[in-house]
Amino acid sequence: MLETKEKPAEDKTNRLGITRVGGQMIADYWEDLFTAREQGKQIVWYNGGALNPMFQAAGLAWCHGEAFAARLAAQKLEGPAQLAGAEYGYNAELCSYSRTHLGCSVLTVQ
Repeated sequence: MLETKEKPAEDKTNRLGITRVGGQMIADYWEDLFTAREQGKQIVWYNGGALNPMFQAAGLAWCHGEAFAARLAAQKLEGPAQLAGAEYGYNAELCSYSRTHLGCSVLTVQ
């Protein structure tokens, strides 16, 4: 029996291009969200499961709170929200992104 070895498929992925396009999509999303109120859109904040397709279908601007918290953490801006959440009584064992998001809610009310 004669065995043949198949050559692996050539990888034509352009990782730098894909990263650039993905980064631009994310930047556009945040820009659209931060200007949504000026555009007359209602904004929905939520945590948990991926409900955003329903919000998009309804024409609402949406923000997943923990994604926003991750953005703040990446920019090293989560401190005030973390402190506000701690002062309000949120448990330190809670996920840091959840604490940041909840702390933002506390700051918004103040």
